[in-house]
Amino acid sequence: MLKLGDHVIVKDEDEVAVVTAIHPDAQVEVEFLKASEGGPRRRRYAVEALEKVSKTSQ
Repeated sequence: MLKLGDHVIVKDEDEVAVVTAIHPDAQVEVEFLKASEGGPRRRRYAVEALEKVSKTSQ
């Protein structure tokens, strides 16, 4: 289960992003960590399109 602030990888884009919103329709909004010249990039994806990045230290 994903939570706000989790780091995820978008499967088709191979980019790491942070979960910024979770919607009731099984959609998750993320902000990519690598900002483009135009500023932060946010997108919405289905939960299935994301893979949680495991944390090595807690």
